[in-house]
Amino acid sequence: MNLFLFFAFLSVSLPDDLVATTEISFHYSSLKKPSLLLLYTPSCPYCHRVLDYLASIQKSVPLCNVRANRECMAKLMREGKKALVPCLFIGDIPLYDSSAIIEWLQSHQDLLDPLAPLSKGTLGSLD
Repeated sequence: MNLFLFFAFLSVSLPDDLVATTEISFHYSSLKKPSLLLLYTPSCPYCHRVLDYLASIQKSVPLCNVRANRECMAKLMREGKKALVPCLFIGDIPLYDSSAIIEWLQSHQDLLDPLAPLSKGTLGSLD
Protein backbone atom coordinates (compact mmCIF):
# COMPACT_ATOMS: atom_id res chain seq x y z
CA MET A 1 0.00 0.00 0.00
CA ASN A 2 1.54 3.30 -1.07
CA LEU A 3 0.11 6.51 0.33
CA PHE A 4 0.97 9.99 -0.77
CA LEU A 5 0.94 13.10 1.37
CA PHE A 6 0.57 16.47 -0.31
CA PHE A 7 1.77 19.73 1.23
CA ALA A 8 0.90 22.51 -1.20
CA PHE A 9 3.01 21.50 -4.23
CA LEU A 10 5.13 18.90 -2.42
CA SER A 11 4.27 15.21 -2.43
CA VAL A 12 5.96 12.71 -0.14
CA SER A 13 5.68 8.95 -0.46
CA LEU A 14 4.92 7.31 2.88
CA PRO A 15 6.12 3.89 4.07
CA ASP A 16 3.55 1.10 4.04
CA ASP A 17 3.10 1.12 7.83
CA LEU A 18 2.49 4.88 7.98
CA VAL A 19 -1.04 6.16 7.51
CA ALA A 20 -1.76 9.86 7.00
CA THR A 21 -4.56 11.05 9.26
CA THR A 22 -4.22 14.79 8.58
CA GLU A 23 -1.79 16.99 6.70
CA ILE A 24 0.62 17.06 9.64
CA SER A 25 -0.33 14.09 11.78
CA PHE A 26 0.54 10.46 11.23
CA HIS A 27 -0.13 7.26 13.10
CA TYR A 28 1.42 3.88 12.68
CA SER A 29 -0.86 1.08 11.64
CA SER A 30 1.42 -1.50 13.22
CA LEU A 31 3.03 -1.68 16.64
CA LYS A 32 6.40 -0.83 15.12
CA LYS A 33 7.92 2.24 16.79
CA PRO A 34 9.22 4.72 14.22
CA SER A 35 12.71 6.10 14.43
CA LEU A 36 12.61 9.75 15.48
CA LEU A 37 15.26 12.44 15.12
CA LEU A 38 14.85 16.12 15.92
CA LEU A 39 17.25 18.36 14.02
CA TYR A 40 17.76 21.73 15.67
CA THR A 41 20.11 24.62 16.35
CA PRO A 42 20.68 26.00 19.86
CA SER A 43 19.91 29.59 18.83
CA CYS A 44 16.60 28.86 17.08
CA PRO A 45 13.57 30.08 19.11
CA TYR A 46 11.26 27.67 17.25
CA CYS A 47 13.54 24.78 18.18
CA HIS A 48 13.32 25.93 21.80
CA ARG A 49 9.51 25.80 21.60
CA VAL A 50 9.73 22.10 20.67
CA LEU A 51 12.43 21.35 23.27
CA ASP A 52 10.46 23.21 25.97
CA TYR A 53 7.35 21.22 25.09
CA LEU A 54 9.26 17.94 25.39
CA ALA A 55 10.62 19.01 28.77
CA SER A 56 7.11 19.98 29.94
CA ILE A 57 5.79 16.46 29.23
CA GLN A 58 9.00 14.84 30.50
CA LYS A 59 9.69 13.08 27.21
CA SER A 60 12.67 13.06 24.87
CA VAL A 61 13.61 12.25 21.31
CA PRO A 62 17.07 11.83 19.81
CA LEU A 63 18.52 15.26 18.97
CA CYS A 64 21.07 16.49 16.49
CA ASN A 65 22.48 20.01 16.32
CA VAL A 66 22.91 20.70 12.60
CA ARG A 67 25.50 23.40 13.29
CA ALA A 68 27.74 21.00 15.19
CA ASN A 69 27.13 17.86 13.13
CA ARG A 70 27.74 17.95 9.38
CA GLU A 71 26.10 14.55 8.89
CA CYS A 72 22.85 15.89 10.33
CA MET A 73 23.00 18.96 8.10
CA ALA A 74 23.62 16.70 5.11
CA LYS A 75 20.59 14.57 6.10
CA LEU A 76 18.47 17.70 6.42
CA MET A 77 19.46 18.85 2.93
CA ARG A 78 19.41 15.41 1.29
CA GLU A 79 16.20 14.02 2.79
CA GLY A 80 14.38 17.13 3.94
CA LYS A 81 15.32 19.17 0.87
CA LYS A 82 15.58 22.41 2.86
CA ALA A 83 17.87 23.88 5.52
CA LEU A 84 15.10 24.65 7.97
CA VAL A 85 14.91 23.75 11.66
CA PRO A 86 13.29 22.46 13.70
CA CYS A 87 12.75 19.34 11.63
CA LEU A 88 11.45 16.12 13.14
CA PHE A 89 12.23 13.05 11.07
CA ILE A 90 9.59 10.39 11.61
CA GLY A 91 11.29 7.47 9.95
CA ASP A 92 12.33 9.04 6.64
CA ILE A 93 9.56 11.65 6.63
CA PRO A 94 10.58 15.21 7.58
CA LEU A 95 8.10 17.32 9.51
CA TYR A 96 8.77 21.06 9.70
CA ASP A 97 7.23 23.90 11.71
CA SER A 98 7.36 23.92 15.50
CA SER A 99 3.55 23.95 15.83
CA ALA A 100 3.16 20.94 13.55
CA ILE A 101 5.94 19.09 15.38
CA ILE A 102 4.38 19.81 18.78
CA GLU A 103 0.97 18.67 17.50
CA TRP A 104 2.51 15.40 16.29
CA LEU A 105 4.36 14.91 19.59
CA GLN A 106 1.13 15.55 21.56
CA SER A 107 -0.68 12.92 19.51
CA HIS A 108 2.11 10.36 19.79
CA GLN A 109 3.43 10.66 23.35
CA ASP A 110 3.34 6.88 23.67
CA LEU A 111 6.10 6.67 21.04
CA LEU A 112 8.41 9.06 22.90
CA ASP A 113 11.14 8.08 25.33
CA PRO A 114 10.89 9.24 28.95
CA LEU A 115 13.12 12.13 29.88
CA ALA A 116 16.27 10.62 31.37
CA PRO A 117 17.05 11.83 34.90
CA LEU A 118 20.28 13.75 35.28
CA SER A 119 23.02 11.58 36.66
CA LYS A 120 25.75 12.72 39.01
CA GLY A 121 28.39 14.55 37.05
CA THR A 122 26.06 15.49 34.18
CA LEU A 123 26.22 19.15 35.15
CA GLY A 124 29.99 19.24 35.40
CA SER A 125 31.23 21.18 38.43
CA LEU A 126 27.81 21.28 40.12
CA ASP A 127 28.04 17.71 41.48
